[in-house]
Amino acid sequence: MYDVHAILRILVFAAFCLAALIAFAGWLVRSRRVSPFGGFGRTLRSVTDPVLRPVETRLVRLGGNPVHAGWWLVVLVAVAGVLLLSLIDWMVRTARWFYAAATSGPGALFAFLVVAAYNVLVIALVAEAFRAGVAQREIDKREIEDVEALERRDQVLLARAVVRNEMGIMTMSVIAVVTLALRAFATGS
Repeated sequence: MYDVHAILRILVFAAFCLAALIAFAGWLVRSRRVSPFGGFGRTLRSVTDPVLRPVETRLVRLGGNPVHAGWWLVVLVAVAGVLLLSLIDWMVRTARWFYAAATSGPGALFAFLVVAAYNVLVIALVAEAFRAGVAQREIDKREIEDVEALERRDQVLLARAVVRNEMGIMTMSVIAVVTLALRAFATGS
């Protein structure tokens, strides 16, 4: 029987290959290697545009070139796949460690809880370090010298961008902390 990790690796590789095919098909039409007005070109565009259009929109909003959307899709799928596989691997290792701690007695259980508390603190510190730099990165990205000199509307837009980025960082840290808390709770019961 196949293990879950092997199946996920195959699925991640398949998603990567599909993203590469979509990027390649989009490039063929955009670079006029295939006529966008012929039957094959229209078919390629009808398949690739629903996938590439959101990536293009996001890329333009961030100041990038929409021509590179297909290759950004490939990079994003690869990074997401590596992160997913790493997360699953971490969860399996943690479950094994939890099982070993739960069956080895109170000393091992206490050590597990101490390490879990330490992990929560480390995640909180790392999240705070990222969160603290978000505002400065937004200011640097927009090349703003003096925030106070901006018009009210521009200040609000800057604040929204900072809050949106901070919320993403804090959401990821909350997910990590809740995962660790559930792990610790399961250990205690």
